[in-house]
Amino acid sequence: MIGKFAVYISLVLSILSTLFYFISIKNSKRIKLAEYLYFGLCGVLVFASAYLLSNILSYNFQFTYIWEYSSRELPLGLLITSFFSGQEGSFLLWALMLGILGLVLQPYAKKHGYQGIVMGFYSLIMVFIVTMLVAKSPFTYIWESFAGEGVEIGFMPPNGRGLNPILQNYWNAIHPPILFIGYAAMTVPFVFAVAGLIRKDFKSWIDISIPWTLAATGVLGLGIMLGGFWAYETLGWGGFWGWDPVENASLLPWLVAVALVHTMLVQKRTGGLVRTNFVLAVLSFLLVIYATFLTRSGVLGDISVHSFGEPGKFVYTLLIGFMATFFVIGVATLIIRMKAISQIAAKLDFKMSSREFFLSIGSIVILAISVIVFLGTNWPIFSELFSSQKSSVDISFYDKWNMPFAILILLLNALSLYLHWNRTDIKSQINKIAISFSLAVAMALVAFLNGVNIVGYLLLAFASFYTIFVNAEFIIRTWKTYKRGFGAYISHIGVGFLLLGALLSGAYSSSEHLSMELGTTKEALGYKITFKEVNQIEKHFKDREKYEYVITAEKDGKIATLKPVFYWSDFNDRHEPFLEPGIHEQFMSDLYVSPKASQSGLNYPTVLLVKEESTKVPIDTSITMTMLGFDMQHGMSLSEDRKVKLGVAVEFTLPNKEKRVDT
Repeated sequence: MIGKFAVYISLVLSILSTLFYFISIKNSKRIKLAEYLYFGLCGVLVFASAYLLSNILSYNFQFTYIWEYSSRELPLGLLITSFFSGQEGSFLLWALMLGILGLVLQPYAKKHGYQGIVMGFYSLIMVFIVTMLVAKSPFTYIWESFAGEGVEIGFMPPNGRGLNPILQNYWNAIHPPILFIGYAAMTVPFVFAVAGLIRKDFKSWIDISIPWTLAATGVLGLGIMLGGFWAYETLGWGGFWGWDPVENASLLPWLVAVALVHTMLVQKRTGGLVRTNFVLAVLSFLLVIYATFLTRSGVLGDISVHSFGEPGKFVYTLLIGFMATFFVIGVATLIIRMKAISQIAAKLDFKMSSREFFLSIGSIVILAISVIVFLGTNWPIFSELFSSQKSSVDISFYDKWNMPFAILILLLNALSLYLHWNRTDIKSQINKIAISFSLAVAMALVAFLNGVNIVGYLLLAFASFYTIFVNAEFIIRTWKTYKRGFGAYISHIGVGFLLLGALLSGAYSSSEHLSMELGTTKEALGYKITFKEVNQIEKHFKDREKYEYVITAEKDGKIATLKPVFYWSDFNDRHEPFLEPGIHEQFMSDLYVSPKASQSGLNYPTVLLVKEESTKVPIDTSITMTMLGFDMQHGMSLSEDRKVKLGVAVEFTLPNKEKRVDT
């Protein structure tokens, strides 16, 4: 009851702090009480988090959440990650990150005269997050969750179900917390924008909130990248981004935030794009909530490999209410102030030779990419709505439609750096532009000679090299005079390398399927591949059967050793194997070996059975096996050698007459 009580107290404190922050706008004497209530809220959330973690570390499987996501076999690091591996724990992590970030935001807002109104809306967001935590509590006892199945009060399972094996990776220990810090930070531009609208402060809110917007965009982008590392090392498909709907859900607010950063700079320097900045600040936060809805509502459960299960009707309704509430707040305040904004906003008279024009066009391009990603991400919902049949778009949809915009955004970024605010004498910049342009053309030619011969791919390679060279040039040029701009230059170089890497690894990677027996050697992709040995690892864990396949790859006299893993886990009752790829990392390329299927190779005797026929198991004649029939539950599949594979149901009768059916 301690954990549940803490959650209920945090809900009460979040409501009261919201109330008194708003009261303090008119009655400044109430601000201290609002602060104390907020401090109390943060203290309770820290206590609830520490309480959950302590119960995880002490294997208290009386809590359903701990039983579902942890076990005695997990090492300490992975045991800690079970804190946020499910819906309930991730809600608590989000609330905790929001609370702690608010402790930093509060004095900052106070310094700029925004404390009451900013913290009022910020605390209101806390109300919704904590309400979801009440509905999906990590402190529900197992006898409460399974009350209809006769579980006795006080029952303690001997062990937990364990953490999903695909989450048992060190990147998973880093990726979710950073992602949630990014989500929490994206709240700040929204509350400052709404506060600015209410107070008719259409300009200075930009200066106040732009550091938070930059930080939120950077942290959220980092969280997304770490998720890519996890996918590359864990899922075994050789990629870092699969355009999965839930992956895209976190990408959408980041794209809008990137556009917001640039339009904020335009307003700061020229006074233009006032309405645009309010719209983007509101939209970026609404997309954070929408990402939460897509991930946790269950609407993409049969499409996405990352989606959580059904949260229940109340949480589903609450998520919709969460979006609707802040949509109304953001849109209503903007509509009410639209006339006042029109009176003070600078008229858009951007010269085509000005930096603000290029930044504005660049922001439009980023938003176009956002629209494409939004349509593809939500296609399963749209298709079910209009045709009653859920389907998803192919990966090629994103690649095809985003490539022209990616090329354009890289070129706009590079060229904008040569331009001045208001107007630029283009003739004076020609010589400066030519150096990096020539280098990019040379590198594109090198790429062409190395096989990049498709026009779109070649243009993307050129644009990537061009933005890299231009931004590197400006770092060198402004080394002593304008170091404040280094962050922007470095981030732009990073985008160039990112898209260049995506091009080379996506369009120009090579793969080959091999079927190998132990001790054999085959040629593939210029390598001499040898299947050296199979070793059982992690034998001390009883919840898994894990094998390491030792593979060597020899090329040009150099030998690399890779160790892909194939294993069975109690997590899914050992019905299907899990796999981990073996990766040999090199500077220019990676060698990636991913197991697909495993055969024993031990030449055990075989028997031929027809339906309902029985025989003794050859390796243990005390066991009788009977073929019950074919298992059509999962349909039929076609193997690589074009043979049809069917599942069968086999009954084993043990010496003690116990019977077990396997499929």
